Amino acid sequence: MRTLTWKHRLERLRLLIDEENPFFLMISPTAPHVQNFYDPPAPPARYYGLFNDTTVPRTPNFNPPQKYQKGKPSWLRNLAPLNSTQIDEIDLLYQRRLESLRGVDDIVDDVVEMLEKRGIIDNTYSKPSGGSSMVSTYSILLLTTRSHILH
Repeated sequence: MRTLTWKHRLERLRLLIDEENPFFLMISPTAPHVQNFYDPPAPPARYYGLFNDTTVPRTPNFNPPQKYQKGKPSWLRNLAPLNSTQIDEIDLLYQRRLESLRGVDDIVDDVVEMLEKRGIIDNTYSKPSGGSSMVSTYSILLLTTRSHILH
């Protein structure tokens, strides 16, 4: 089940399609970003806990022993290794981000499905636009042309 807010957004897309004019629409979900460094994102309820067994990839650079820090810049060299509580918090944030992204996948699926059903997918340019650390959104940009207008 989709949220009421998302249902209103889909209704807006439907109305734009029905107008039969070219349109631009930007969809900007805030998932999987957070507003601060302490609270994990809130995924849709249907996905909450889906990735509970997933951990941040433990690459060789993940929480390296102190002996590997010697050649690093001082701000990094002097950091203490992460403790188990910090690692658990990092894993939880990672899990909630993955779960939140499933909600973003739903949004993309719904938009593509509507564009296909209405027969305008081939006249639609879409571009995912990644956010920066200062802007906590990923945007889906849709630009639709009408071929009969261009001829």
